[in-house]
Amino acid sequence: MSIASYPHLKRRRAESNYSRQQLSLLSPVRKLPAEILEQVFAAVCVYGLELRRDSVKTVTISLSQVCSSWRRLILIAPRLWSGPGLYVDLLVPLGVAEELISIYLERSSQAPLKLFITASTQPPETYRSVPPLAPRALVRFLMLLDTSSRWKEAHIQLPWSANRSIPAFRNIGDINSFHSLEELRIFWDTDMNLVEEENDGDFFELFSDAPNLRHLTIPSALPLIGLPWSQLTSLGPIRDGNTQNILHVLERCQSVHSFVLKPKASPGVSEKELVGLHEIGARSLSFLRDRSNSIKLFELMSHLTAKNLVSLIIQGHITGYFNQGSWDSPLKDFLSRSGCSLRSLTLDGNCTGIADALLDLLPLVPTLTYLKVVWTDLEDHPLFERLFERLTIPSETTSVPILPSLEIIDLDHHISFAQVTGYILKILNMAESRSRSLSHFDSEGHMINSRLTSLSVGIRFVDRVNRAVYLGSVEKMRASKEGGMKVQINIRPVIYILGRRTHAGFFCHAVCEYPWY
Repeated sequence: MSIASYPHLKRRRAESNYSRQQLSLLSPVRKLPAEILEQVFAAVCVYGLELRRDSVKTVTISLSQVCSSWRRLILIAPRLWSGPGLYVDLLVPLGVAEELISIYLERSSQAPLKLFITASTQPPETYRSVPPLAPRALVRFLMLLDTSSRWKEAHIQLPWSANRSIPAFRNIGDINSFHSLEELRIFWDTDMNLVEEENDGDFFELFSDAPNLRHLTIPSALPLIGLPWSQLTSLGPIRDGNTQNILHVLERCQSVHSFVLKPKASPGVSEKELVGLHEIGARSLSFLRDRSNSIKLFELMSHLTAKNLVSLIIQGHITGYFNQGSWDSPLKDFLSRSGCSLRSLTLDGNCTGIADALLDLLPLVPTLTYLKVVWTDLEDHPLFERLFERLTIPSETTSVPILPSLEIIDLDHHISFAQVTGYILKILNMAESRSRSLSHFDSEGHMINSRLTSLSVGIRFVDRVNRAVYLGSVEKMRASKEGGMKVQINIRPVIYILGRRTHAGFFCHAVCEYPWY
């Protein structure tokens, strides 16, 4: 090579280096260390594998095909193949589905699995009857079942026929234990909710060896065998369950902290009468109430006592005529009988039969720190006005006020437009009176200092909005906020058009934008 060619060679090398630098600037991810790059990939892979009837996503495979360095990194990172979860629709019309499942299960190695397995496109709350699983769908499910020792969380929606179909294809004893399983959610078609029949629970026996199982949701046709009830800490929601079965399960689940249920109405079906009181260890109870199951819910609550209860949620709004007073007594008796130190109470809907019942209920729970009430009946609007008056603490009082430990109030209700100004002023007067620290003694004689720290109120009223009515309350709201309280009042008008009620097209935050503040 001649000496004259050196400048040319030097220039080419400089151009090559410049080109690589520009490419690096355009693709900064190339400069990341492998550990950081793996974190980026993990954030991209929402599911390791996503097999749906309307779409198939294999993000991990797509990333591995970009370049050789990415492929090497992805092949040695099992968690990118297991992802945050594997979503598998057993009915997906894809010929290579079994091959894809096999690839992801193999390359995820021993990484824990979070599985979403379904044979229906409907959500669990509206799950309806589907045809029995075809042999090909069963093969796909059994492929996943062979990795049972790696299951950490499983959400399964299958037809009831799978209860016997799966054991017929695979010996229960040949399936590995679920020793890593912590959460299990199973949903069947609703046909079984309507048929009272004995079942051998073959499918549920699969999960008898799950020493770490803590959270369980199962169909309302409760199998009372084959499940490790005593170790559970969370159970439900169980919808349309037989009250006798619910009591049996509750007695077995003494370690359950959270339990959600909706008793079955059982029209025309006689149940064994509940006898005696049943002590349960639950710390959190949620009752889902409707017009058809109120009697069953009253009956169940009348036979329960929960001394460890900390949180109680009752949801359900009943329209039309119903015996209002029948609800109040079981609720108050349940709390009095339990003698629990309740700290959180949520009443969503017309859960107390009459307006004064809530005011009679609150003195029974002096330990309450969180109160949420959602009330949608315009006819009962005086409830909130009296509630604010009862919660307001007079400046010269020396007696212990109602709910002395209250820290958070969350209210949502309907009122008429003419009452908006008065309501807001009463709300803020109550908040101001509770912004000062209160000293009182607990049940064990210890001195406690507490004050209201958060107030959230949703008001829906009928008529057009007049912003001027809120300006007089701005100073009170500012003073409460400056004192360290979080205050939010959401105003939402409801307009009647041709006899139909619709929400207006805006949502006003009274604490953050002028003139709503």
